[in-house]
Amino acid sequence: MYCALNTALNSFHDPKALRKEWRKLGSNGVARILIVAVSCEDSYSPDGIRLESWIARRLRPFDEDGLVPIVGEWLEGKLLSSHISENPDEEDLKVRRLKSLLATVSDTSQRRST
Repeated sequence: MYCALNTALNSFHDPKALRKEWRKLGSNGVARILIVAVSCEDSYSPDGIRLESWIARRLRPFDEDGLVPIVGEWLEGKLLSSHISENPDEEDLKVRRLKSLLATVSDTSQRRST
């Protein structure tokens, strides 16, 4: 999420002005803009938010309510927790590993119950 917000901000012609506008909109308003941006075919919304297609793909599963808390932390300038990588690929790898471990545990418990 931070990557998406930073990318959108940095692709704007005046990032400082955009950040100021986003702070006025608040986390709900910015989350709404992101939802519109990821739903656009070419990942570009009329509000001028440009997201790379690989970022938009990662955000599509989220709804506005899921984005609001993260957007709020970003707007407040809170840093990512130290256990969260700024690289979305690393975070995806962590999720895949966790899903694999959970599948293994589930398979093992099903075998034991039969």
